[in-house]
Amino acid sequence: MKISLAEAATLLGKSERQVKYLIAQGKVRATKVDGRWQIDDADLPRPAAATQAQAMRAEVARATLERAIAPQERGKFFSVTDLIAFRAGVELFQRVRGRPAAVALRAALEELARGCHAFEPAEKAGHFAAARRLTASAVTELHLEGDAEAAAIADELERALIPKLSGLCATFERRARRRRFEHFSARLSAGTG
Repeated sequence: MKISLAEAATLLGKSERQVKYLIAQGKVRATKVDGRWQIDDADLPRPAAATQAQAMRAEVARATLERAIAPQERGKFFSVTDLIAFRAGVELFQRVRGRPAAVALRAALEELARGCHAFEPAEKAGHFAAARRLTASAVTELHLEGDAEAAAIADELERALIPKLSGLCATFERRARRRRFEHFSARLSAGTG
């Protein structure tokens, strides 16, 4: 495939002037067509690391494409049960069933499911934050019960579930900020911002 001088410079990680020097030295074969250099992509001297990196990118792209077009085993792309936080929450809910904390923990699991199936990152982050607040309420309820078993479950909620919910919140808050920035930048470049 024939490429321009600028494209060759980008692929080699050099300036256009350096690529012209390589052409003059005979290290890169090129021809001038209508006053512009054309270089055969296959003739570019690439270091082994660059060739290896290109092969890895091609493999990642191939694997991604295969996953995208392959039929899903469960018939859907993503389930709330795929979330470690949800599985941990369900397990802990079974242990608090019948206690006052069960109401708050159940509501937290519902918010987690809503967040999982929400589309927009900001909406996901909101649901995950609500799940975290409700889990904190369940922790409080358990500590207020005053017995050792309830306190142990509360500690486990704080160690096993709240950090996972916080991680989900942080991830989708970052994505929401990035999306807002990209939207704002697009509007500025279009002159409508």
